[in-house]
Amino acid sequence: MSKILMAVEGTAGSMSVLSVYRTMAREPDSVILVYVQRPGGKSMMAGDLREPELKALQHKEALDRKAEKILDFYKQEIENIGPVNVKALVRDGVPSEEILKAAREEAVDLIIMGRSNKSAFRRLVAGGVTKEVERAATVPVLVAKTGGREKSITYGWRGESYAA
Repeated sequence: MSKILMAVEGTAGSMSVLSVYRTMAREPDSVILVYVQRPGGKSMMAGDLREPELKALQHKEALDRKAEKILDFYKQEIENIGPVNVKALVRDGVPSEEILKAAREEAVDLIIMGRSNKSAFRRLVAGGVTKEVERAATVPVLVAKTGGREKSITYGWRGESYAA
């Protein structure tokens, strides 16, 4: 396996991808980290920022800062495990679509995702990104689940502790 994609976000379920990565028999040549955000708001034209557009721009900048912190965290964790080429991508849009698009563009051999801790009812009503990626992916998808024996890691972007 030469190239894997890891879809990451700021949830406990997402942290489980690190546990899977640590236990891989052979490290890949490269890891593509993908973080998908949904900025919303209207498109903005330079030089014509009214109040709503200015707020949307500030919101987008805050989302970008959060994405950078999350990706930096995962990149550092992966590099601490061993030397590997890590590429971080921030995408805007529908998470499942952007993860699949990145997997195609980067020609990955495997997608690793964490499983959301949503209730079965919420997954049924709202759908699940992991399930959508599993159904549509053209490469294997490894779903990492949280268990009871993971160590606790403190995220740098919110100071919250989650299992990993």
